[in-house]
Amino acid sequence: MMDCPDHMFHCSHGPCVARAYVCDGEEDCPLGDDERNCTRSSRADPRHSHELTSCDPGMILCADHMACFPKHWVCDGEPDCLDGSDESDCELSVDNFLEETVTELCHPGEHKCSGGRLCIATNRTCDGSIDCPDGDDEGPLCNECRTRTIPCEYNCVNTPLGKCETAEAKRCQHYCEDRHAGYQCACAPGYRLGADGHACRLDRDHEGMLFVALGHEVRSMPLFDSRTSTSGYETAQLVGSLGVVRSIDYLYKEQLLYLTISGSNLNGEIAVSSAGLLRVIRENIAGVGQVAVDWIGGNIFFTQRYPSLTPGINVCTEDGFFCRQIVKGQPADPVDAGKKQQYRGVLQLLIAHFLDLHKRKTN
Repeated sequence: MMDCPDHMFHCSHGPCVARAYVCDGEEDCPLGDDERNCTRSSRADPRHSHELTSCDPGMILCADHMACFPKHWVCDGEPDCLDGSDESDCELSVDNFLEETVTELCHPGEHKCSGGRLCIATNRTCDGSIDCPDGDDEGPLCNECRTRTIPCEYNCVNTPLGKCETAEAKRCQHYCEDRHAGYQCACAPGYRLGADGHACRLDRDHEGMLFVALGHEVRSMPLFDSRTSTSGYETAQLVGSLGVVRSIDYLYKEQLLYLTISGSNLNGEIAVSSAGLLRVIRENIAGVGQVAVDWIGGNIFFTQRYPSLTPGINVCTEDGFFCRQIVKGQPADPVDAGKKQQYRGVLQLLIAHFLDLHKRKTN
């Protein structure tokens, strides 16, 4: 049996994990025993069926008196009380977060008026009638198609930005390849182009894979029938003495597996695996947590929490050389040093927003 230092928790099957990760709401042991027998003072537990009258310091009582939860979980976008009282009366809620913080809310086939608060149908632009408050749906650039020296081979329409676009206003689902006479859509390996020439359909002959982080290793298994698959439930990457795999993401086109690895001293690394070869691209990251990779720009997003002095969400270039913090997190609680910043989906929201910016810059 593996011996763990005093400041570490021994999993029943597998590695040692930092005691700060015990009862933090996230399973770190392979069998999840670091989240068993947790009390209300360690994390909110809505399964208690008896009413409560008070909570431990740093905790808040739900309106229905059924559970206690940490103060920093109030208005974090995820209900922790059965009655949802921890997410009520929030100045910024899940329902209005995008509306208040992101201006790019128009759907495909719509034009965003300047100011970002009004969308109009694309066919209402460059039609000689002003529909946006500032009149930016009309203007001198609404003549690109008409003044081209080489006529468009497609049914093109003018846009206020001076682009001559196809009237169908469709986008390629995966990749768009430039052609002399326009463009052609393409799909990632394992997919085939649909009859509409834009959508990609899964090719059942291709083996999709599921990756699972499990202690000191990442395993893979086929998504389809394992009996006919050429590979089974097997090790995709070992991290050995580096620590415990905290999070993974995968770039399908490049066949690259990205990992965050947490060591025994709570410092960790960001690494990338290619064909079973592991390369550390960023090291000595305090409180490293989740990782997500922008598959268009190659930027690496990752979270930091306790014991980092600067918790938050950071972004690095794909080589790990240039990094900066883009979301400032909540500093450590001096009363409860084990309390950690929770992000709960913010990372995925940022990725979606950055991908949207990529699309707008390339269109």
